[in-house]
Amino acid sequence: MYSLKAILIAFAIGLSGVAAIMLFAAIMLFAAIMLFVGRRRTLRFSRTVDPSKCPRCAYDLRESKSRCPECGRPIDPQRAIRENEWICFDDRELWLHDTRQQRDLWRITWSDIQQIAIWKQDLFTTDMICLGFLLPLQQDYFSCNEEQVGWNPLQDKLAELFSIAQLSWFMQVAFPAFAENYTVLWQKPISTSPSNTQTTSS
Repeated sequence: MYSLKAILIAFAIGLSGVAAIMLFAAIMLFAAIMLFVGRRRTLRFSRTVDPSKCPRCAYDLRESKSRCPECGRPIDPQRAIRENEWICFDDRELWLHDTRQQRDLWRITWSDIQQIAIWKQDLFTTDMICLGFLLPLQQDYFSCNEEQVGWNPLQDKLAELFSIAQLSWFMQVAFPAFAENYTVLWQKPISTSPSNTQTTSS
């Protein structure tokens, strides 16, 4: 007959083996989740938003209210609002335009911008990258986000005017998922007023 000591040793070895298998399974599950989240962020990063079409089947949704007539996918009312807000700009100004109400939500001049920041907003099942523009004597940002039409052209304009390359901040802001990752991308240099400059004569 086996001794009690031998039985306990065998039981401990078996228990440690099960624990190792469970730990390995947990690690693999975590890696799969992170891969899924990363792929989702990459797809969102690279896609071009067309607010008039269903993201699942590309059916025209302009006459639809609650669901896609083709595939039955529910239409997110908040997403519909965001995707009807268009990021617009020219060489002088930047503004956010509501295409449904046919009005500008905000409008600023490039030269007035004091700071440009970026962060993520947690939407529970996914997250959304937001850009904020701060003006003098203002405490709140004029903001836009990656789900609004004009996001990708805006990145090209920021690279042209402020040398802000999208690839330089994307990994830092996008990961880890669901963290805010607030980052200041650009700050206007503080200029010294001539009146505050002391001159000495020899």
